[in-house]
Amino acid sequence: MEKANKRRVALSTSSLVKIFATRGSDELAKKVCEAIQPRLPDVTFSRHEVEVFSNKNQLVRINNVRDHFAVVIHTQVPPVDAGLMELFALLDAIRGAKPGDILLVFPYMPYSRSDQKKEPRVSVMGSLLPEFFWRTSLEIRRVILLDPHDPHLKH
Repeated sequence: MEKANKRRVALSTSSLVKIFATRGSDELAKKVCEAIQPRLPDVTFSRHEVEVFSNKNQLVRINNVRDHFAVVIHTQVPPVDAGLMELFALLDAIRGAKPGDILLVFPYMPYSRSDQKKEPRVSVMGSLLPEFFWRTSLEIRRVILLDPHDPHLKH
């Protein structure tokens, strides 16, 4: 318990923030950085490298984020499934690099319109994705969801 408290104190006194964006969200992320930098000059837009293999598997490389507050902005752009895989790989790379904390921002969450079970034996991805981020080893605990399709998506 004591270790967790020390981490919170260290995070609250640090202004080292790195903002990442998946493909299709980078212009928005750059504008967010520009808007924040006058008040927090240590906020930086951090690029990551995506290597796509011949079988369409993705590998993501990032720069150092140890003890930084990492913000990841991801919005739904085609191809949606490839974007989600990039997001999962990016979050995995960040989590493995020991950030102080991670904030995931969804200006438009993928599958948010698939949020209700209107017939039997259909998937409800709009509810599954938040659950996935919460329960997997990604351990995403902070999410900003802008303009959800329906208020019940706010778990």
